[in-house]
Amino acid sequence: MRNLKVKHLNSCLAVFILLMLLLSQCKPAEDVFQIVDYNKLNHVLANNYNLSTFYAGLNRTAYKSWLNSDSSYVVFVPNDLAFSSIELDKNELTALSGTKIGDIIKRHILDDYIDLNSLPYFTKFKFYSKDNSILYISRWLKNEQTFFTINGAIARGKPLNATNGQVYILDRVLNSESYSSIFEVLADSETTTFFLYAVQCAGLEKWVRENNNMTCFAPSNEGMFNIGLTSFEVIKRVDPELLKSFILGHFYNNFLLLSDLSFTLNLSYKEGISFVDTKGQSLALDGYEGLVSFIMENQKKISIKYQEGIHKSLLINQSFLLPNGGTQVKIDVLKRDIICQNGIVHLVDIPLLYM
Repeated sequence: MRNLKVKHLNSCLAVFILLMLLLSQCKPAEDVFQIVDYNKLNHVLANNYNLSTFYAGLNRTAYKSWLNSDSSYVVFVPNDLAFSSIELDKNELTALSGTKIGDIIKRHILDDYIDLNSLPYFTKFKFYSKDNSILYISRWLKNEQTFFTINGAIARGKPLNATNGQVYILDRVLNSESYSSIFEVLADSETTTFFLYAVQCAGLEKWVRENNNMTCFAPSNEGMFNIGLTSFEVIKRVDPELLKSFILGHFYNNFLLLSDLSFTLNLSYKEGISFVDTKGQSLALDGYEGLVSFIMENQKKISIKYQEGIHKSLLINQSFLLPNGGTQVKIDVLKRDIICQNGIVHLVDIPLLYM
């Protein structure tokens, strides 16, 4: 009987020792109770309802983890209104391919972190985005307010600060195209086939491809037609030197973002400026007006009058070509600020000079 008790006691002791050994091997998992930093970029974006389209796209990519990391980033985020202006809401954006969404997201993140408030005023700086697109960034001061332009898009107000960077809210989506040259921009546009052919007939293709830091005002096919350049055959018959001067008259040997005119010109206040809205209706608004002149590559001067005003809480602007001794002509910009490796292109509805 006594032996049975000893055996039972030994068995219980063995079980107890085994249990203690097992328990000693059970360590609580590390990092179960991690501290979440809700002030990182990813959460800052999630908590701003007017950035929901960009955030929806971000969630479809691996770049969300970037903005939740300890690395610092500067993110330029178009607001929902900017996306809707190019007919993209969150459902349409997220329906795009993963590659396409990723390209859009990367284009709006600076490749290297920099404090933009350290930039001098009124100077254009060249940076790159995460998809290697060129970003021209300027810091401006107007009416005692500081703001930035990024490839012509405007970031007003203070940035949204996060523990790992800043968010600047844009009024436009940055262009998605990535062009190697002005020539490639012209070749890609269906509205500039006549102007492109004229460039080739004038023997300027190599110059347009390789010359750097240029601004091109490319007239539409309709604009070329209206001055008599109605077909490839007609363009081909024009004297090459005359055609060359005509083409060079649309190139300015400097980099000009049309959006910058509002901030670089000495604008004067005017009452009752006549504006034409998108429906072709005339509006008489109080606004600002300024004049700028350029010496183009054919050594001829062109002058452009720039006007801006507020209509229904929106800033509207328009430009007029002022020919020497002629009647001013309104310039409709079909597409502005198309950035490429050797310059910038503005697609306009009329030629800047006549043959």
